[in-house]
Amino acid sequence: MNKNPFLLLSYTTVAFFSFIISVVAFMAGHSDMASVSLLGIMCPIIFSAFNCVAMSQLKSDKLKLLGWNMAGFLFKSVYMLFLTYLGISVFQLPANPFIASICLTFIIFHHVEAFYGQRLFKSE
Repeated sequence: MNKNPFLLLSYTTVAFFSFIISVVAFMAGHSDMASVSLLGIMCPIIFSAFNCVAMSQLKSDKLKLLGWNMAGFLFKSVYMLFLTYLGISVFQLPANPFIASICLTFIIFHHVEAFYGQRLFKSE
């Protein structure tokens, strides 16, 4: 069992509020804002959660964990560009709120991953 529920609590809280915002926006007739919330917040959360799972698997080898963290920056950058293209060009979402939601979500969860990675580096 996880002794520190910070990681699970942070992902669950943001995912829950994002889902509630999406439902309320959809019910109010703003389906584009519901899509912004789902694609701009939920997809980065899922990507970040997979990154934390990978870091947990690599925690026994500190060198591999360090390499994964460095490569993760490139993966996140490419993923963020792909989501931006997908949201704006393919789904025709409003650019300003969509880019703001993606950037804010990535910044928040980048810090969550950094604190979690630091804890893994310190652990035995």
